[in-house]
Amino acid sequence: MFGKVLIFGMLAVVVRPQEATVSDDQVAVWFTAAQRAKASGDLAQAETDYKKVILARPDLAEARSNLGLVHYVQGRYDDALKQFEQALRLKPGLETPLLFSGICYQKMGKYDKAVTFFQRLLATPHWPSEADLYLALSYSGLGDEERAYEWFDKFVAVNPKDAEALYQLGGSYLRLSSKNVAKVSKDSFLFARTQAELGELLNRPMEALCARYEEAISLRPSYPNLHWRLARLWLSDGNTARAQSALAEELTVEPDHIPALLMIAELKRRSGEVSGERESLARVDSIAAAIPRSDRDFAALAQARPARAVSFLNVLLEMGEFSKTPTVQVPTWPALADLDQTLETLWKNEKWRVGGDWPLEVYARARMARNEFTLLCDQLTALSRQSADWEMPRYLLAEVYRRLSVNTYARMAEVEPDGYRTLLLKAETLDDAHYYSDAAKTYRAAMSARPDAAGIHYRLGLLLLNERQLSEAISEFEQELVLDPRNTQARVALGEAYVEQYQLEKAVPILHRAIEEDPKAPSAFLSLARAYLMQGDPSAAAPMFERALKLMPEDVNAHYQLAQTYQELGRAEEADREFAIVKRLRTKYRAPH
Repeated sequence: MFGKVLIFGMLAVVVRPQEATVSDDQVAVWFTAAQRAKASGDLAQAETDYKKVILARPDLAEARSNLGLVHYVQGRYDDALKQFEQALRLKPGLETPLLFSGICYQKMGKYDKAVTFFQRLLATPHWPSEADLYLALSYSGLGDEERAYEWFDKFVAVNPKDAEALYQLGGSYLRLSSKNVAKVSKDSFLFARTQAELGELLNRPMEALCARYEEAISLRPSYPNLHWRLARLWLSDGNTARAQSALAEELTVEPDHIPALLMIAELKRRSGEVSGERESLARVDSIAAAIPRSDRDFAALAQARPARAVSFLNVLLEMGEFSKTPTVQVPTWPALADLDQTLETLWKNEKWRVGGDWPLEVYARARMARNEFTLLCDQLTALSRQSADWEMPRYLLAEVYRRLSVNTYARMAEVEPDGYRTLLLKAETLDDAHYYSDAAKTYRAAMSARPDAAGIHYRLGLLLLNERQLSEAISEFEQELVLDPRNTQARVALGEAYVEQYQLEKAVPILHRAIEEDPKAPSAFLSLARAYLMQGDPSAAAPMFERALKLMPEDVNAHYQLAQTYQELGRAEEADREFAIVKRLRTKYRAPH
């Protein structure tokens, strides 16, 4: 994964009086022999020789660092960390033990400690590319995907054909998209649109796609572009009558929609309605003539009549949808790449931007078409913070990250077309879109492509657990732990599955072990609390809920369950306090309508 392991080739020997019995030449011989043994794969001999060096020269930081590397390659992370710690006591800025201490902690699932070492490494003169990847993995492990994807992106920029890094980057984008979708999921209109657009991406059945768009239209009939998209679906399905009806509705909502007019003209031509075709094309000519031909003129229109500028900008964005069989020669319009001043003017016009779903969506799509994802992410994130009740910025952020995930998947398909990582990212995309059956098939295809790959059984197990296929989920989690005994998340999920099966005698010790491995895993405490309640032991359950809430203080369900547990224990005052917190949190997070 990370190129050549860093090994110190120079031996700087510091001799103290009590060490004089071993000559510098002998120490150098042992050091060189250890390097050669490690290079040849004889790790046991390398360990023996480095220990000789350390015994003779205990203050030689490089020897301790290199012995730590031997332990790292052996998978003995605790032993490696002990040597790295000793090396850093001797030389606090030594880069190799800083890097590999971070990597060890990341692999052990102790992500906060890993980040600490990578931050220390950042202060040194040299920052190896490998650190980008492992810092990203650590942030991802902490659930901080906003920071994680930035570091994944830096690593991929230097290593553009690294399939594992591309997979991690695509997965990070997907998780960010899911996070934002979850925030707007209570908005029925945005949820229906998300499902429709994801369905188109994943080639879902036509009937289901049309139903989703019709649901969105029923919720906001005057929202532009939806009738147009529904019309394209009906036309691809051969239903000309319903397509024409949808196009007519689109023109009622958005009279300047040139692509809809061109499609109507084409349908009229096919049916032999010459006058209807001419009428539609005449309207196209009239609208086309009004569209500015330069960025300067477009920006002036955006300042004076922002709604009209947005309508025309949408025309430029949508024209590609009808480019296969054009029926008219449309005048040359400015390319989106040239509309710098126009987009800047629209962004600064707060009269329409703040609270205006449609203009913000068109603006965002224009930025995405120009591949300005970083700028757009920053702008939408700022908007979502400024206007906490406005859902459209979060919906668009989900779309930005989804597109980035799709782009990364395409890059993976070029680098590793039949690789298990490509299949795995596809499976995660299907899983995220709630296409569970297809996702499960794709997870299993990824397993077939790489049976020894860690992580796949865990993801499939989660899917099966959510689908209440408990025995199958348990089997997947157990197989995951055989491949990766340090996967605490898989251990927690296994415990949860046993709780769901009421096999509490199996669940409780598994969850206790998971807590020992990671005392910051709130789901382990919650599952253990449920297990104790099911065993009729609320006095044991209450401390587990309390510890979980220290880790995630705004979990409404956990507060509610703790309140009920306090009631059962007769702790009325504490129960009332928890019920009050539940009421406050529900008010805080109630989705605006």
